[in-house]
Amino acid sequence: MDKFVISTSERLKVKIDKALARAIYMTPSVPYNIFENEYWKYALNLLRPSYKPPSRHQIGSPLLNQEYDEVMVSAKKRIKAAPCIAIVSDGWTNTRNESLVNFLLTTPLPVFFKSVTPGKDKETASYIGKEIINVIDEVVGDGDGTDVKLIFIIITDNASNMRAAWDIVREKYIPTLYVLAALLIC
Repeated sequence: MDKFVISTSERLKVKIDKALARAIYMTPSVPYNIFENEYWKYALNLLRPSYKPPSRHQIGSPLLNQEYDEVMVSAKKRIKAAPCIAIVSDGWTNTRNESLVNFLLTTPLPVFFKSVTPGKDKETASYIGKEIINVIDEVVGDGDGTDVKLIFIIITDNASNMRAAWDIVREKYIPTLYVLAALLIC
């Protein structure tokens, strides 16, 4: 009878759920409730009748948290193994018209590090300077012995608030960092 029944083990279900969730996260505009649509249910049932896809709650909460944790572990390994690190920062506005400041690290491959929302601070020089210092402290201050000298450059745009933020960062790190900042004129 086993020859005629295709079953889905719990281990395989976890693997498929994870792969489908990652596909959703990496595809812009795909709703988390995609598998609740009757056509998707039908298509998945044809592919593997015993498989039950994750709910939007599973995709938006436990699977998303697992993906985040795995990505962060991978990013931290890459940062720790890097021979040198550059910090790249840029501000932008999301679809809800909220300001965001993104930080990427190059190891030399790029790693998305974090995104912060200034809120009422509205991307002031003091806020940006504090956030750049926070990024430096997070990268070198996790107790693993990473030396601040591994950070060889900080790249921002040429906005006046970014240039003013450099003075705040220089105050704290100029004796330690060899090369602190570079302007990208866009």
